[in-house]
Amino acid sequence: MSKIIKILSAFILFLAYTSLPVIVALLSGCGGQKAGASGFSMPPMPAEVSPVTVQTVADKFEAVGTIEAIESITVVSEIDATVKALP
Repeated sequence: MSKIIKILSAFILFLAYTSLPVIVALLSGCGGQKAGASGFSMPPMPAEVSPVTVQTVADKFEAVGTIEAIESITVVSEIDATVKALP
């Protein structure tokens, strides 16, 4: 009796593993209509084109505003003198 059960369970596993790829392949074809089948497709998107030119790009901008420092310092001389020349 147990030998028949082992043979049947092995046969069921064999069928499950061999038929699984076939079932997946068949079900993947049931996804609905494709764009070509209905006769409608989206129109192409318009695009703006321009000729390519080589030029230098300046990385700067102009703005109006106020700048405030996060920290401040006070510069003082160690002696009272005037700097006449730098070395």
